[in-house]
Amino acid sequence: MRLVINRENIKTFVRKTLGCGCPEEVFGHIDCRPGVALDEKTLLRNKLAIGGRLLIYIMEVSSSDALGALIPFLVDKGSNERDSLGFNRARLVLVTDDIDQIKKAASHIFEKTQKDEKIHLHLIHKHGIPDFL
Repeated sequence: MRLVINRENIKTFVRKTLGCGCPEEVFGHIDCRPGVALDEKTLLRNKLAIGGRLLIYIMEVSSSDALGALIPFLVDKGSNERDSLGFNRARLVLVTDDIDQIKKAASHIFEKTQKDEKIHLHLIHKHGIPDFL
């Protein structure tokens, strides 16, 4: 069964919510996959690959307890996949009901995590994620 993606919702999310200035032609090819397992305990809500340039991992988090291990893991996985695919950028999106509780801890951990300038972290309230499919 082939999933039908909502291209406009994805394009609006990437441009307006994440603030990416991707040109229109990048959105000619969008791969959106729900429920992607990165390992036996890490399940992404969605993985987006856009125009051969931008990789986006979207993961729901409910507390800051596991962020100390999760964020470095996502940075490592995202950077490696971005590079192996020949993409320009990777964005890690943490989705939560409790932005205030998660944001400070996540930002601090992300700052201390070894990474390059081509990977970014975003924290978004669950209501800020549109339907991609």
